[in-house]
Amino acid sequence: MHDLPLSPDDRGTLLRVVREQPPRDRLLAELVFGHGLGLPEALTVRAEDIAWGQDRVKLAAQSGRGARRTVTVDRDAVEGVLGTRRHGPLFATASGVPIRADYAARLLRRVAEAAGVPSGFTVKRMRRRKRALAPS
Repeated sequence: MHDLPLSPDDRGTLLRVVREQPPRDRLLAELVFGHGLGLPEALTVRAEDIAWGQDRVKLAAQSGRGARRTVTVDRDAVEGVLGTRRHGPLFATASGVPIRADYAARLLRRVAEAAGVPSGFTVKRMRRRKRALAPS
């Protein structure tokens, strides 16, 4: 999870503001700020590991220690991010390349600034975490 936990009021404000953002930004913010996944965990979700339901889907995120964590989100949000693609990372460019952690941290920081709440994300901090999570 991020280093500066949000108060319930700040979390509510952020999740209200993020509804106006593009689908990828909205889903990433929901996973990190709403469900409490760490940013590196959220970036591990893969399209082929999604359990598709009628209105909701289950996403499986992998933590740095090998534990899997499952969260349930609206199907529309995931379809808005994936489009017709059903393979590869959930958070990827149009060509299927995974988005970088430092880019995702800047994206979440912009979303939090738009909501007027502190995010606690910095690019330098994300690089340190990425090095710490890298396999030896």
